[in-house]
Amino acid sequence: MTAAGNYLRFPPALQPSAPLTPEQGIAAEIRRWERWWTRRRQQQARKARALQIHAKGMNDSFFTGTLAFLDSPSDGPPTGSEGHRVVIPRTLAAQTLHQLVGMPVNLDSDLAGHNQRQIVGVIIDAHIDGDALKVKGRLYDKNQKDLVALLQGRGDTLGMSFEASEVSVSAAAQGGVFVLTEMQWTGAAVLRRDKAAFRSTEVRLAA
Repeated sequence: MTAAGNYLRFPPALQPSAPLTPEQGIAAEIRRWERWWTRRRQQQARKARALQIHAKGMNDSFFTGTLAFLDSPSDGPPTGSEGHRVVIPRTLAAQTLHQLVGMPVNLDSDLAGHNQRQIVGVIIDAHIDGDALKVKGRLYDKNQKDLVALLQGRGDTLGMSFEASEVSVSAAAQGGVFVLTEMQWTGAAVLRRDKAAFRSTEVRLAA
């Protein structure tokens, strides 16, 4: 494990170091993976609905940010990547972009990592701009006033860190870099830039 930002979680059947399953077990493994994926998506949907219900009121402070950069290695290894830097291909990001909408945004009180128990907002839009994966979101400045205050007045020091599960990587990691071939976006964190795997990410709070 590493202190760098981002979480990558591999389901047991998709660990990059796992040997290929025997031919007779492939169908069973596929069914197992599909059940796991369906349960995960249902859990995320329930969380998103709960956040939307909880956030009614004046939770209308907006932010924009760069979540990651595409087709180039991360500056540091994301947590869960076994010490490897990662590449998110543009094609993969384009195929999975829609998953980010409705995903929670969290922060740790020292802005040094992730804390999924401290949800500070939600992503409401995502798009690709050049080599950057951009997001827009809403902060819960009513329900999480103290957490939102941690982000104010920090200028260019803030960045973003993605969270993903159900990750697969290419069999041959060139130069110790994992190239992602499958992933499920599960959220994001706001943190100090120097703690993010992609250290040129940024966050801008609406005036």
